[in-house]
Order: sequence, then C-alpha cells, then structure tokens
Amino acid sequence: RGFVLLRRPEGDEIARLIPRSEGEAVYAAIMTDRANGRLPQEVSEAELIPRYGAPRGVVRKVLMRFAAEGLVQRQRGHGWRFVDSLETDEAVNESYQFRMVVECAALRQPGFRVDRDRVQQLRRAHEDILARAPGGIGTDEWFRVNTAFHEMLAASSGNRFFLQAVRQQNALRRMQEY
Repeated sequence: RGFVLLRRPEGDEIARLIPRSEGEAVYAAIMTDRANGRLPQEVSEAELIPRYGAPRGVVRKVLMRFAAEGLVQRQRGHGWRFVDSLETDEAVNESYQFRMVVECAALRQPGFRVDRDRVQQLRRAHEDILARAPGGIGTDEWFRVNTAFHEMLAASSGNRFFLQAVRQQNALRRMQEY
C-alpha cells in the first residue's frame, strides 16, 4: 500500500499543485495586505468578513491563528490589533539585533544540548538549497529551513523563553515574505 514518487517536487511546486483551504487563502490574503500596508493595525471581524468574502468562523479561526503566532492581540470589547511589525528598515535591524542577542545567549546556557541528528538534517537541507540553481527554491522552502535552524538553536538552550522569543521573531519575519 502507498505510493512511490516518480520525482521529487522542487521548490514551492507542492504548494502550487495542492489547492489552499479557504482558511489558508484568507490567512495569506490578510498577511499580504498587512505586510503591504493595505490593512490597518486595528481591525474587526465585521470589517474582515466582507473584505475577504469569508464566513465569520473562518475569519475568527484565522485571527486565532495569528494570535497563536503572536501577530495579533485581541482588543478589549471587540477588535484585533496587529503587533508592531517589521515595516521599516529600522525595525528589521532591531529585530536582527534582538535575535543575535537571544541566540548568542541561548548558546551560552549551561543546559545547552544539541540534537546532532537534527543538526545534520538541517545541514543537509541547507546544502540542498545551496546546491540548486538560483531561483530553484521557493521562499516558503527557504523560510521553513531557516526558521527550523534558528528554532533548533533556541530549543537546544533548554529554556522555553528563548524558543518563544525566536518563534515570535520568525512569525514577524514570515509577514515580510508576503
């Protein structure tokens, strides 16, 4: 039982072949609009429903996903507020500086223990990307591998708060990809 791949999909090919769910499409549309300044920092479900033509339940699930990723906060009463994002060069530089401090501190933790198998897996993934011709990888694949590397470093510290900080920075960076 099962199947055999005739060839390995390249770059973002899988994403192009498999249709997005309604929730994924709304997530991507909101992320794109926010990243490009077409969506204000404060929004309500009532505003988003007609804008994206999605049912309330889908919009709410998407906002809850953004909240879980640390990208929005629920307002008192009603509405949602996007956290400060990497909209300016200054914010991007501040984010890099923050991540350097956090990751260097994570590496110096007394409980730092690296999973050598995971390191080798990530090294192979990076080498695979570097071996391809320019344009041979999609931004989703690069982002996924890069994110996994930085989260592995933070997780190896044994301190959940380093991992939480790196994940939040990665979520902000994901918005830049849209």
